[in-house]
Amino acid sequence: MDQERITPAKLFSRAERKKDKCRYREAIEDYRAALSLFGKEGNRRGRISCHMGLGDCMRMIGRYGAAAMYYQRAIELAREEGLEEKEIDATVGLGMSLRAVGRYEEAISLFDDAISRYRARGDRHGLAFALWAKGGALRLLARFDEAVKTFRSSYKLFRSEGDKIGAAYCLCGLGGTSRTIGNYEDSLSYYTRANRLFSLLRDRFGLAYSFCGIGNARRMLGDHDEALSFFGKAKGIYEEIGDRVSYAYTIWGEATSLKMVGKLEDALAGYKRSRELFKETKDFRGLIYAYLGEGEVYFLIGDYRKWGSRVGIALAMSARRGFKLERLHSLLLKGICSRVAGKEGEEVEEALKGYKELGVSFPQEPALPLNLP
Repeated sequence: MDQERITPAKLFSRAERKKDKCRYREAIEDYRAALSLFGKEGNRRGRISCHMGLGDCMRMIGRYGAAAMYYQRAIELAREEGLEEKEIDATVGLGMSLRAVGRYEEAISLFDDAISRYRARGDRHGLAFALWAKGGALRLLARFDEAVKTFRSSYKLFRSEGDKIGAAYCLCGLGGTSRTIGNYEDSLSYYTRANRLFSLLRDRFGLAYSFCGIGNARRMLGDHDEALSFFGKAKGIYEEIGDRVSYAYTIWGEATSLKMVGKLEDALAGYKRSRELFKETKDFRGLIYAYLGEGEVYFLIGDYRKWGSRVGIALAMSARRGFKLERLHSLLLKGICSRVAGKEGEEVEEALKGYKELGVSFPQEPALPLNLP
């Protein structure tokens, strides 16, 4: 379509439709074209909307630095125009971009600011979304009880507003939290309910998200054939929409199931690929899991030098960046492998004590291969 003859409003609408269909890279092109034309017209409201759309799309494909830049610009323009609702929406987007790169406390501060302002405005839908975003950050900070309460509050609001997609994403949040603390049957139930809603609503990203969640729940229940089937479904959608981070976590889950059934070479290839993607997107939490997976496989095949280096990196990174749960996983793996090698492995007791303090029931019996949740 000739961009000299199309209006910025039409370009923006086209970008919105593409974003809704998870065609993020194509949407980015139209948002940028619309942004340029809105700029020439001096249409600041149009520019704000384009910056928001670009932030959303960049975040969905794992370009978190670019996403944060666009959200920050939207905040500045909205503040100048006195558009508080747009400013608050962009604040939540910025928080989600920071959450994605491990800056959880900063993200929660932004979410809390948005929650307070949405309440003051009586914006129940905005409040539900901000609570959902905060629940995700609380989960990653290992504040599991708070995460569950926050997701449930968000779920009730979405339900009362008739937003089935929002409710489904809350179910996914509850599914992930349940898996992390060891409630695998509950996790499977939450993700399955979410999957039904996403199927009815034809939400492709949600479908992939729930497929991956079902795969992980099946994996933790020991049903690896089913897990691999669901991981395959999730991978197909993530590849289509270009979400590298979610794709990386799916590959990691798949590699873990492959490891559990003894396909060590395939598992190692999966862990390496996930590490490459996590490195590209600067997802340090994901990197820790990839290094742990690689390290364990190297130990299982007898390459103890590489095992030591990978687990050492994971332990140092988790401690330095304040990832409490991931530090315990690193300690546990180091201790188990040390014991197998005939050493004391006192890290196992430290990890088990830490899990108990966090309210996590994993693992029941520490042993190799290790099926991390």
